[in-house]
Amino acid sequence: MIKWVDSHAHPHYEPINAENPIQEAFDGGISHIMCVATALKDYETLLSFKQKENVYASIGEHPLNEDLEALEYENLLNLGQSMDAIGETGFDFQGDLKKQAKSYEIHSQVAKELKKPIILHTREAEDITKEMILKHPKVKGVFHCFTGSLSLAEFALEQGWKISFSGIITFKKAEDLREIAKMIYKESKKSILIETDAPFLAPVPFRGKVNRPLYVKYVGEFLSQLLDEDPAVFSKQIEENFFDFLKGE
Repeated sequence: MIKWVDSHAHPHYEPINAENPIQEAFDGGISHIMCVATALKDYETLLSFKQKENVYASIGEHPLNEDLEALEYENLLNLGQSMDAIGETGFDFQGDLKKQAKSYEIHSQVAKELKKPIILHTREAEDITKEMILKHPKVKGVFHCFTGSLSLAEFALEQGWKISFSGIITFKKAEDLREIAKMIYKESKKSILIETDAPFLAPVPFRGKVNRPLYVKYVGEFLSQLLDEDPAVFSKQIEENFFDFLKGE
């Protein structure tokens, strides 16, 4: 059985949190899962998930959180010591970009101090994303659920960041995104990751339904075909890239 890595999921979210989506994924051929926080209040739950073998977790405040201004460096630093990554953090046009920039500063400082990677959310905020990454050149991580421009993808590669694709890559109207994925794999095979962002963004053939970490294999299989790569080879590359990401590389 080919094993796949889900580099970004929220198994503590409703409605899948009432079940056991992590064990379901492992039973179905998923090898590793990154459980991603969107608020510091997620800490205890995600820390408990980390007790299971091959489960990883992050801690951070999502850029659209209402209490983003309340984030404190020392608090995030203390919580981050027992986690594998910092975030998700970043920039979203629907929120206050100035507040998000201040939050990203804190996340980046913590990531640098702890030598851990950043999980980056960016949506229609490419200029400030580039600006803030350049401000912290030693901090690396992943552009999660990438939906940006070719220019942003090229920038991410230049800066040594990973780029992760979700079920969106399987959507009918995502042709531009598929071309970006081809470019990334051609330029740097070590820079690509896959994810579910469960319970959101279920891939075809489950589009519109509740997403699950198990479904990352559909993203992996779709990309394997798109990139004309053997699925077994591609899955091993993804796993290697995931562990590079954990090292901040």
